[in-house]
Amino acid sequence: MLMHDSRPQNSEEAKHLLRRPRTRRFGPLPEWVEAKLNQASTAMLESWAERLLFAENLESVF
Repeated sequence: MLMHDSRPQNSEEAKHLLRRPRTRRFGPLPEWVEAKLNQASTAMLESWAERLLFAENLESVF
């Protein structure tokens, strides 16, 4: 059985996938969060995605 790799294919897709749950959980994203997302590597985006699972606020994600 082949498993499909569900990881984002590029950093733009990863950024999009991170914005939605953060916005739903914490409200509109401040400019400093958008700036970090726009400058982040794919590895950093993946790290933040994991932190989002248990974060109580945006500061603990970043």
